[in-house]
Amino acid sequence: QKLSARLYTNCKEDRIPLRSGVAVSIALLGAEGLVPIPGNVQKMQPYCVCDVPTRPQMRFRTKYVAAAPDPFWQHEQPLGTLGPSDDLEISVYSKSFVKEDDLIGRAKVSAALAREGFDGSLQLFRPGLLKSSGS
Repeated sequence: QKLSARLYTNCKEDRIPLRSGVAVSIALLGAEGLVPIPGNVQKMQPYCVCDVPTRPQMRFRTKYVAAAPDPFWQHEQPLGTLGPSDDLEISVYSKSFVKEDDLIGRAKVSAALAREGFDGSLQLFRPGLLKSSGS
């Protein structure tokens, strides 16, 4: 299970002091190989939630994509200014209209990586089932 994401800074400076905040935007492009929750008879309808636990006002979510194990969101959003301790948590859920939404997987991005910029795939882990090797 992989999530395609792009994180980039909203500034033109080459060097930014590490103690200052950096304005960051994120693009949640899509995912591939999503594995449904065992026992769930509904078709997967995935969406993402992006959280900055130290800054709850930065939370946002994408729209859901119906019946898609390889969803394509192409959702781009400015996050705001991230400080050195503002890690990101990106969770993929499957929308349900009859019960609580299912967590499919989660990826964590360190504040340092988010502030430097990133363009690629993030491995999704399902809490309680898979252990991350150093996230």
